[in-house]
Amino acid sequence: LPENLALVRSIADVSEEIEIVARDLNRAPVVVGHSMGGLAALTYACHHQVAAMSLITPVVPRAHGGEPIYLPIDFDAMWLPPSTMAGRLFWNAADDKSAARYTSLICPESPIAVFEATRWTLDIDTALVRTPVHVFGAECDALVPEKYVRSLARGLGARYTQLRDEGHGVPLN
Repeated sequence: LPENLALVRSIADVSEEIEIVARDLNRAPVVVGHSMGGLAALTYACHHQVAAMSLITPVVPRAHGGEPIYLPIDFDAMWLPPSTMAGRLFWNAADDKSAARYTSLICPESPIAVFEATRWTLDIDTALVRTPVHVFGAECDALVPEKYVRSLARGLGARYTQLRDEGHGVPLN
């Protein structure tokens, strides 16, 4: 996306991008989402047929969130976590060398999506999800506390797995 469009890209926009990809499949997709991608996947599953879904340390809808997470956000620039914050937020289980490498690979994100994700602004009717769901919450997740993820799993009637000694960046740990 051109940067000016990327600045206003929301989680709903990501859900629409899932729809674009899924349209070309010959069957209902199995959707896997991590973090903000988990919330986008959940949004998609509320309005489309999904064969199954796995949510890994997902950002949760407003009904399952709690206190906002006040990360610094400049709405006129793509968002990157301060390097001093990234290790603590994303890969607390990684050694320092790996955490530095992972931090160097972070792609800038839309400030709108970061705001939605950290302030729990999205209302999603999870009762519309009619597919098997497996939710993974990380015991040491400072970005999306495990109790919020567990609440979402209960609300979905989903299978839940706690990932012990893991932080938010589970796919890289």
